[in-house]
Amino acid sequence: MSARACALLAAMISAPVAHAEEFRGEAGWFVIGEVVRSPREAALKVGARNAEKISVAPIATEYFTNLRRGFIALVYGVFTAKEPAVAFVAELAQKGIKTNVKESGAISLDKKGAPQRLLHVTGKFDPDAVQTPAPLEVDGERVFTDRSGAWQVWTLVGVKEAGEIDLLANALVPKKHRKECTGWFDKGHLVNFAATDREVKVDDWSPTQDCCDN
Repeated sequence: MSARACALLAAMISAPVAHAEEFRGEAGWFVIGEVVRSPREAALKVGARNAEKISVAPIATEYFTNLRRGFIALVYGVFTAKEPAVAFVAELAQKGIKTNVKESGAISLDKKGAPQRLLHVTGKFDPDAVQTPAPLEVDGERVFTDRSGAWQVWTLVGVKEAGEIDLLANALVPKKHRKECTGWFDKGHLVNFAATDREVKVDDWSPTQDCCDN
Protein backbone atom coordinates (compact mmCIF):
# COMPACT_ATOMS: atom_id res chain seq x y z
CA MET A 1 0.00 0.00 0.00
CA SER A 2 1.35 3.44 -0.94
CA ALA A 3 2.17 6.08 1.67
CA ARG A 4 -0.74 8.21 0.39
CA ALA A 5 -3.22 5.32 0.68
CA CYS A 6 -1.99 4.60 4.20
CA ALA A 7 -2.49 8.25 5.14
CA LEU A 8 -6.03 8.28 3.73
CA LEU A 9 -6.90 5.08 5.58
CA ALA A 10 -5.54 6.49 8.84
CA ALA A 11 -7.58 9.67 8.39
CA MET A 12 -10.75 7.64 7.81
CA ILE A 13 -10.13 5.55 10.92
CA SER A 14 -9.44 8.60 13.11
CA ALA A 15 -12.40 10.64 11.79
CA PRO A 16 -15.15 11.22 14.37
CA VAL A 17 -18.15 8.94 14.08
CA ALA A 18 -21.46 10.83 14.28
CA HIS A 19 -23.77 9.24 16.81
CA ALA A 20 -26.87 11.41 16.56
CA GLU A 21 -28.74 12.12 19.76
CA GLU A 22 -32.45 12.76 19.30
CA PHE A 23 -33.70 16.05 20.63
CA ARG A 24 -34.97 15.56 24.19
CA GLY A 25 -35.60 19.12 25.25
CA GLU A 26 -32.02 20.02 26.11
CA ALA A 27 -29.73 22.79 24.87
CA GLY A 28 -26.62 21.96 22.84
CA TRP A 29 -25.16 21.98 19.34
CA PHE A 30 -28.19 21.57 17.09
CA VAL A 31 -28.18 20.03 13.63
CA ILE A 32 -30.90 22.10 11.96
CA GLY A 33 -32.51 21.36 8.61
CA GLU A 34 -35.60 23.07 7.24
CA VAL A 35 -36.70 26.31 8.91
CA VAL A 36 -40.31 27.39 8.33
CA ARG A 37 -42.91 29.78 9.72
CA SER A 38 -46.04 27.67 9.24
CA PRO A 39 -46.98 24.97 11.81
CA ARG A 40 -48.78 23.11 9.01
CA GLU A 41 -45.67 23.05 6.82
CA ALA A 42 -43.54 21.96 9.77
CA ALA A 43 -45.90 19.08 10.57
CA LEU A 44 -45.89 17.84 6.98
CA LYS A 45 -42.10 17.97 6.74
CA VAL A 46 -41.72 16.14 10.06
CA GLY A 47 -44.21 13.49 8.93
CA ALA A 48 -42.34 12.99 5.67
CA ARG A 49 -39.03 12.50 7.51
CA ASN A 50 -40.62 10.13 10.02
CA ALA A 51 -41.95 8.07 7.09
CA GLU A 52 -38.30 7.78 5.98
CA LYS A 53 -37.37 6.56 9.51
CA ILE A 54 -35.51 9.81 10.15
CA SER A 55 -36.15 11.37 13.55
CA VAL A 56 -36.70 15.13 13.56
CA ALA A 57 -38.16 17.53 16.13
CA PRO A 58 -40.06 20.75 15.29
CA ILE A 59 -38.80 23.43 17.70
CA ALA A 60 -40.02 27.00 18.04
CA THR A 61 -36.84 29.06 17.77
CA GLU A 62 -37.86 31.49 20.55
CA TYR A 63 -37.41 28.63 23.02
CA PHE A 64 -33.60 29.02 22.86
CA THR A 65 -31.59 32.17 23.41
CA ASN A 66 -29.20 31.83 20.44
CA LEU A 67 -31.80 31.04 17.78
CA ARG A 68 -33.49 33.68 15.66
CA ARG A 69 -37.06 34.15 16.87
CA GLY A 70 -40.22 33.66 14.83
CA PHE A 71 -39.54 30.33 13.13
CA ILE A 72 -39.98 26.59 13.55
CA ALA A 73 -36.69 24.75 13.12
CA LEU A 74 -36.50 21.06 12.29
CA VAL A 75 -33.81 19.63 14.56
CA TYR A 76 -32.25 16.39 13.32
CA GLY A 77 -29.94 15.88 16.27
CA VAL A 78 -28.31 17.55 19.25
CA PHE A 79 -24.73 17.16 20.46
CA THR A 80 -22.68 18.32 23.43
CA ALA A 81 -19.79 19.40 21.17
CA LYS A 82 -19.51 20.98 17.72
CA GLU A 83 -17.22 18.41 16.06
CA PRO A 84 -19.62 15.44 16.08
CA ALA A 85 -22.45 17.74 15.01
CA VAL A 86 -20.44 18.77 11.94
CA ALA A 87 -19.74 15.10 11.20
CA PHE A 88 -23.47 14.36 11.38
CA VAL A 89 -24.19 17.19 8.92
CA ALA A 90 -21.84 15.46 6.46
CA GLU A 91 -23.58 12.14 7.07
CA LEU A 92 -27.01 13.64 6.35
CA ALA A 93 -25.64 15.36 3.23
CA GLN A 94 -24.83 11.92 1.80
CA LYS A 95 -28.58 11.19 2.09
CA GLY A 96 -29.45 14.41 0.28
CA ILE A 97 -30.51 16.26 3.45
CA LYS A 98 -29.10 19.75 3.83
CA THR A 99 -28.48 20.83 7.44
CA ASN A 100 -26.24 23.14 9.42
CA VAL A 101 -24.88 23.42 12.95
CA LYS A 102 -25.97 26.04 15.44
CA GLU A 103 -25.29 26.33 19.16
CA SER A 104 -28.75 26.74 20.67
CA GLY A 105 -27.96 28.74 23.76
CA ALA A 106 -29.90 28.15 26.96
CA ILE A 107 -33.62 27.48 27.20
CA SER A 108 -35.41 30.83 27.40
CA LEU A 109 -36.64 32.13 30.75
CA ASP A 110 -40.30 32.93 31.31
CA LYS A 111 -41.66 36.49 31.48
CA LYS A 112 -40.77 36.69 35.18
CA GLY A 113 -37.22 35.51 34.60
CA ALA A 114 -37.81 32.01 35.95
CA PRO A 115 -36.18 28.94 34.35
CA GLN A 116 -38.26 26.63 32.19
CA ARG A 117 -38.15 23.11 30.78
CA LEU A 118 -39.47 21.70 27.52
CA LEU A 119 -42.34 19.22 27.59
CA HIS A 120 -42.98 16.98 24.58
CA VAL A 121 -46.69 16.35 23.94
CA THR A 122 -47.70 13.82 21.26
CA GLY A 123 -50.86 12.19 20.00
CA LYS A 124 -52.66 10.93 16.93
CA PHE A 125 -56.05 11.51 15.30
CA ASP A 126 -57.84 8.77 13.42
CA PRO A 127 -57.01 9.49 9.75
CA ASP A 128 -60.14 7.60 8.68
CA ALA A 129 -62.34 10.08 10.55
CA VAL A 130 -60.48 13.37 10.19
CA GLN A 131 -59.19 15.02 7.05
CA THR A 132 -55.45 15.45 7.50
CA PRO A 133 -53.39 17.49 8.01
CA ALA A 134 -55.77 18.57 10.77
CA PRO A 135 -55.44 21.63 13.03
CA LEU A 136 -55.59 21.62 16.81
CA GLU A 137 -54.55 23.84 19.71
CA VAL A 138 -52.26 22.81 22.55
CA ASP A 139 -52.61 25.33 25.38
CA GLY A 140 -53.60 27.89 22.77
CA GLU A 141 -50.68 27.11 20.45
CA ARG A 142 -51.67 26.22 16.86
CA VAL A 143 -50.44 22.77 15.80
CA PHE A 144 -51.18 20.46 12.86
CA THR A 145 -51.16 16.71 12.40
CA ASP A 146 -49.17 15.15 9.60
CA ARG A 147 -50.93 13.15 6.89
CA SER A 148 -51.00 10.03 9.07
CA GLY A 149 -52.86 11.92 11.82
CA ALA A 150 -49.86 12.08 14.18
CA TRP A 151 -49.13 15.36 15.93
CA GLN A 152 -46.50 16.64 18.33
CA VAL A 153 -45.44 19.84 20.01
CA TRP A 154 -42.71 20.95 22.38
CA THR A 155 -44.04 23.46 24.90
CA LEU A 156 -42.39 25.42 27.71
CA VAL A 157 -43.44 24.85 31.33
CA GLY A 158 -41.81 25.70 34.64
CA VAL A 159 -38.82 23.61 35.70
CA LYS A 160 -40.73 22.09 38.63
CA GLU A 161 -44.23 22.74 37.32
CA ALA A 162 -47.03 20.16 37.32
CA GLY A 163 -50.38 20.88 35.76
CA GLU A 164 -52.71 20.35 32.81
CA ILE A 165 -52.38 20.74 29.06
CA ASP A 166 -55.54 21.99 27.35
CA LEU A 167 -56.16 20.35 23.97
CA LEU A 168 -58.78 21.70 21.58
CA ALA A 169 -59.81 20.77 18.03
CA ASN A 170 -62.31 23.36 16.81
CA ALA A 171 -61.64 23.39 13.08
CA LEU A 172 -61.77 19.75 12.04
CA VAL A 173 -63.03 18.61 8.65
CA PRO A 174 -64.56 15.13 8.29
CA LYS A 175 -62.82 12.62 6.07
CA LYS A 176 -66.07 12.14 4.15
CA HIS A 177 -68.34 15.16 3.90
CA ARG A 178 -71.86 14.20 4.99
CA LYS A 179 -74.67 16.77 5.27
CA GLU A 180 -76.27 14.98 8.21
CA CYS A 181 -73.13 15.34 10.33
CA THR A 182 -73.27 18.64 12.16
CA GLY A 183 -70.65 18.33 14.89
CA TRP A 184 -68.02 16.33 16.70
CA PHE A 185 -67.67 14.29 19.84
CA ASP A 186 -64.75 14.93 22.19
CA LYS A 187 -63.37 18.13 20.60
CA GLY A 188 -61.61 19.13 23.80
CA HIS A 189 -59.37 17.21 26.16
CA LEU A 190 -57.28 17.83 29.28
CA VAL A 191 -54.09 15.90 30.00
CA ASN A 192 -52.10 16.03 33.23
CA PHE A 193 -48.33 16.25 33.52
CA ALA A 194 -46.09 15.79 36.55
CA ALA A 195 -43.20 17.95 37.72
CA THR A 196 -40.72 15.32 36.52
CA ASP A 197 -42.31 14.64 33.11
CA ARG A 198 -40.40 15.35 29.92
CA GLU A 199 -42.94 13.69 27.63
CA VAL A 200 -46.71 13.25 27.64
CA LYS A 201 -48.35 10.81 25.24
CA VAL A 202 -52.03 11.46 24.53
CA ASP A 203 -53.22 8.00 23.53
CA ASP A 204 -56.88 8.37 24.48
CA TRP A 205 -58.05 11.36 22.43
CA SER A 206 -59.20 11.50 18.81
CA PRO A 207 -62.38 13.47 18.00
CA THR A 208 -65.11 11.61 16.10
CA GLN A 209 -68.07 12.88 14.11
CA ASP A 210 -71.38 13.49 15.90
CA CYS A 211 -73.50 11.56 13.43
CA CYS A 212 -74.52 8.08 12.32
CA ASP A 213 -73.68 6.24 9.13
CA ASN A 214 -76.70 5.57 6.96
